[in-house]
Amino acid sequence: VDSIGVNVHLGYTDTPYGRRGAIARKLEQLGVGHVRDGLSLGRPELYAAWRSLAKRGIKTQLIAGDPQHRWGTGPVEDQLGVVKQELLGAVSALEGPNEYDNQGDPNWPTVLRHYQRCLYDEVKADSALRRLPVVGPSFVHSDSRGRLGPMAGDLDYGNMHPYPGGRAPDLDEHMGSELRLARL
Repeated sequence: VDSIGVNVHLGYTDTPYGRRGAIARKLEQLGVGHVRDGLSLGRPELYAAWRSLAKRGIKTQLIAGDPQHRWGTGPVEDQLGVVKQELLGAVSALEGPNEYDNQGDPNWPTVLRHYQRCLYDEVKADSALRRLPVVGPSFVHSDSRGRLGPMAGDLDYGNMHPYPGGRAPDLDEHMGSELRLARL
């Protein structure tokens, strides 16, 4: 159960995710102990929602970043400042950029490698944050892991997005393929 989480978008207040109380109750009913969401700067109501989930025993893995600082993410240092000041008890892990291989940056491997290294180094150098695991970036394209190359020194855990074309994940078919790619 601890290896499974639910991706949420509690900052999307114009969607059903905006009903944070109902979402929290459903997560509790499901028995989920982890969610994944994206960190943005200047969102105290969102930080309160993650702290509220933590009080229910549900910790948040935060996507800490976008190399282009889009969507209100800001620089790594500012994001980690929010984690230290607002979210230490609510966060279970910090994750590298989400699907940056699909964002239109022709230099994405170099940019992503640098960003992930900076995230890891900043977290591990900070006495308040170093206990938090750093999860690697997620990818869209199956060849992206090979293009990026080994990153073992820049993360504590790998990442995968098993999207089986709208079907349930099948360990032998899709999940097996994803696990093999994750080893890269």
